[in-house]
Amino acid sequence: MLTGPQFEEEVRRLARAIWGLKQGEGTQEFLGGEEIDCVCRTEDVIHLVECTTLRTLQKVKDDCQSLKKAKEYLEKKGETVKPWIVTLDEPTADQRTWARNHKINLLSIEQFRSRLFKASDYLNARWRYRFGSAMDLDSGSWTLKDDEYFPIPLRNPKTGDHFSVVSLVEFMLSRNAIIVLVGPFGAGKSLTIREIFREVKRRYFKDSQCPVPLAINLGDHVGQEEVSEALSRHASKVGFEARAELVRAWNSGLLLPLLDGFDELPFQGWRIATSMRQTRKDALKLVRQLMKEHQGKGGLLVSGRDHYFDSPAEMESALGLPKGYITVEVGEFTEEQAQRYLARKSIVLPLPAWLPRKPLLLGYLASKGLLKEVVSIDGAKGPAFAWDVFLQKICDREATLSKDIDGDSVRQLLEVLASKARTKLQGNGPLFESDLSAA
Repeated sequence: MLTGPQFEEEVRRLARAIWGLKQGEGTQEFLGGEEIDCVCRTEDVIHLVECTTLRTLQKVKDDCQSLKKAKEYLEKKGETVKPWIVTLDEPTADQRTWARNHKINLLSIEQFRSRLFKASDYLNARWRYRFGSAMDLDSGSWTLKDDEYFPIPLRNPKTGDHFSVVSLVEFMLSRNAIIVLVGPFGAGKSLTIREIFREVKRRYFKDSQCPVPLAINLGDHVGQEEVSEALSRHASKVGFEARAELVRAWNSGLLLPLLDGFDELPFQGWRIATSMRQTRKDALKLVRQLMKEHQGKGGLLVSGRDHYFDSPAEMESALGLPKGYITVEVGEFTEEQAQRYLARKSIVLPLPAWLPRKPLLLGYLASKGLLKEVVSIDGAKGPAFAWDVFLQKICDREATLSKDIDGDSVRQLLEVLASKARTKLQGNGPLFESDLSAA
């Protein structure tokens, strides 16, 4: 809960953003013998704003009287004046009636903030758009159930501390923590970010003083370097029509950035031979700009594949990380978690030791009905034999989706592409359509 002075400062900050004023403007002033909490002088109108954390009618009466005297004082000088009262909580019915009868604009701080940025519209639009690579493996749709997330291990590799989604949110909101979420492909990074977004969204609707989560799929912004450009494209992608509002909200520090996929920003353009480190750094200029310009009340989270960078020092430089950032690794399911995850899908099977407990892999096998076949593979003949049979089963299953190709051809194609991927500078891709046609 904000104190009175904190609330007044928050209203001044919002007022400056709404009416396009510079830092230092929109301050307290004495006008006509009355102290007004916030006076915003624009080219055409002087906005007089009183702030209150009280829900009493008497407080609104007193503020209306102060605004009336200040307004009359300015109008005698030929000024056009618009009076406002902003409340911390939703105004009561008698407060609204009194203000309306005295021609005073009475708004809660949430309503006042919506003049700058319609947060609920953005949150609802963003929730309907895909989150990175997270998808429904049964249908192949990007649309997921609200409670799709299943808790997975989240651990600080330096300290050994374990986290939950809620504790990560607490770190960002209460400590302004900068978090780097890393893990291999299919570990559940995007689904974790979706759940973090969901948790912060829930908190915002409960308390409008909470920052608004801004979840950006970095792969949507290849070739962009300026934050305003990226925000505009992001708004267009998710279907939030008020693009300029999102930029203003960013500039006003109202957003909590969740940046998914730093490994999905390849460098665009031609260059003479250079090191891969410099290439990666060049590709991540947008992330560094977002890191540099972020001035919100909460922290920031950025995610990508582990081992993408050669060292922690390179990661710090390429992402522009400040001192004190926290690395959080997404681990595989424990045996207990894997069994509970499969139980949600009505599957109860002991898993072989050689099979990774990755959420995406288990989800894929469950959705394709392959788990029983995989469990039946004779692991006693060694992991190499098990993986050989396992890959063939997957290729045979994928071949059933088409009449024009068999499982052996699918596997041969994958092996050729895997070999091509190893010839790339990063050792694991990326691959392009030309690679597929050449194969």
